[in-house]
Amino acid sequence: MNKNLLEWTVFGVSVALIAVVAGLLLHQHFTTGDRPADLMVVIGQPVASGGGYAVPVDIRNGGDRSAEDVHVSITLPGAEPEARDLTMPYVPYRSTRSGWVVFSRDPASARLEGRVLGYREP
Repeated sequence: MNKNLLEWTVFGVSVALIAVVAGLLLHQHFTTGDRPADLMVVIGQPVASGGGYAVPVDIRNGGDRSAEDVHVSITLPGAEPEARDLTMPYVPYRSTRSGWVVFSRDPASARLEGRVLGYREP
């Protein structure tokens, strides 16, 4: 069987791509630790919306394990404190997931407090 130059080129590129993917998977396997999920809540700037004030919320996982059903509480302190809950179904390790919560009062006048209430390991 004689193969032409195009067939050999496609074969070579395919082998190289498979080798790169296998190398990346091996590197990830040997460099990933065994630390639990390390979740942090980052609160953004409020945006006025039709029904109140929408606030962006980022949940960052700096750990080596993923987290499921991450429950977060965002509190607007004051004379009449408002609390909102946000649930993220899945936050992979070393990644960020984003969501929004809506308050009836302007949160720019006070410092919003965010904390992780709990999560489940997959």
